[in-house]
Amino acid sequence: MDLFNSLVRKKPPERLYHYTSPSGLKGILTDKVTWASVIHYLNDAEEFKYAIDLAQGILKARPMNALAPTGQLYLKLMDVTESLGKVHICVFSLSETGDLLSQWRAYGGRDGGYSLGFRPDLLTPFLKEQELYLAPCTYTPSEQTILINEVIDFIVSVFQKKLSESKLSPERTIESVLPGYFFYFSRIAAIIKHPAFSEEREWRIVSGPIHVNKLDYRVGKSMLIPYLPIQLRDSTNQFPVDEVIVGPTSHQNLATIAVTGLLNRAGIKHWNVTNSKIPYREL
Repeated sequence: MDLFNSLVRKKPPERLYHYTSPSGLKGILTDKVTWASVIHYLNDAEEFKYAIDLAQGILKARPMNALAPTGQLYLKLMDVTESLGKVHICVFSLSETGDLLSQWRAYGGRDGGYSLGFRPDLLTPFLKEQELYLAPCTYTPSEQTILINEVIDFIVSVFQKKLSESKLSPERTIESVLPGYFFYFSRIAAIIKHPAFSEEREWRIVSGPIHVNKLDYRVGKSMLIPYLPIQLRDSTNQFPVDEVIVGPTSHQNLATIAVTGLLNRAGIKHWNVTNSKIPYREL
């Protein structure tokens, strides 16, 4: 798992930006909570499925002697990979770029939008307490292939070691390693994105598999969206956000004044509030 570990340990830039709506901005600033949505409900309708399809292709290309124990394992991994499309993995999206036209179009529109600057150095302690991790997305097919092969090779090595050391049958041994595959593949699949989205330079806060009873629900444009609350408040009163970029809108100055007023009311006086440099159009 060398590549995955290197991505998780990669040092993020000083700021990572989250694009949100006016209601999202108010919720984060007043409640000190943000929402990590279940990955299947993100704007990209093919989220997670892209990684699943890649993994299926890689597994199919492996030597598939169904009578051999390793061949049986590959067949079972293919079944499990397909079922992972129903797993509740929650993600919170951030970008290295705080003023990007495609993001304003996705999250702003006629109502306007905001880009919140998160400080990873202050954010990381909150994530550790909540068993979440931050990692950059990978858009490169060769790198994505390496990530998936690392997981498969790791599970195969565990399987072969258990098979040689225990008295379990190949079928029972296969069942014993499936939870590990389930865990590790879901982690890498959450940061694998189609190359078409590379402009976003996205980083993600990612959860492990979440039980449905721990999810809450918000109202989306066409359905309810399940999400996991991420707490941004602790006893030190440190808040990992200190910048707001007001997106392109026909009333940008008024929007800026309102954000400044909200910050003052919340007792926040040292934030950097700026306007997007992208000219307003009907987004």
